[in-house]
Amino acid sequence: MRYKANKLKLCSRLKPGEHKDVFVDGALAPVQDFLREKSGVYSYCVIHSKSLVLQIKMPYTRVCIHYVWATKYRKPILIKPFREMLFNHIKQNAFAKGIHIDRINGYVDHAHCLVFLKPTQTINDIVQLIKGESAHWFNQQANAPPSKLQWQSDYFAVSVSESAIPNVQRYIDNQETHHQRKTFLQEYNAFLKYHGFSETN
Repeated sequence: MRYKANKLKLCSRLKPGEHKDVFVDGALAPVQDFLREKSGVYSYCVIHSKSLVLQIKMPYTRVCIHYVWATKYRKPILIKPFREMLFNHIKQNAFAKGIHIDRINGYVDHAHCLVFLKPTQTINDIVQLIKGESAHWFNQQANAPPSKLQWQSDYFAVSVSESAIPNVQRYIDNQETHHQRKTFLQEYNAFLKYHGFSETN
């Protein structure tokens, strides 16, 4: 890759139809062919119309967060079919707000949510947008259960590595089966221990 750092201030875009060569991974290649194949990966400019400077574009982020939050006092309000109704609404509302929810599921007293964050989104902002609106919406429904839904103010959130995403997805999908054997409190304590949290965190 040919590069002249001391002349970067004179950089300008390559003119249409202009023929030059560029070194890519140690090999000399025609500019037009290279740009046609790699235009989505590289940005480029010309210095003094003699040397081509290539810069790898890096507008890519992929941050996955596993959220868990509970109903206030862990009240078992989220019974069927209200649970499915609520989670479907959360997904639709999140989509409208530009929040990418990959998975959401839970049981009678808590919810799990797998979210891919955008660069401008924060962990706390996302969970507040989801929790506050969803409880308000749920309580306004004519067929909602008599007990008012309130979420606990705190929440659990950890990042998920790329290799662990499939396991977390399956875990969230199988919440109902999982909680036939283990309570939410047992699950939550296991999460804290696995991720190295203490009660004082």
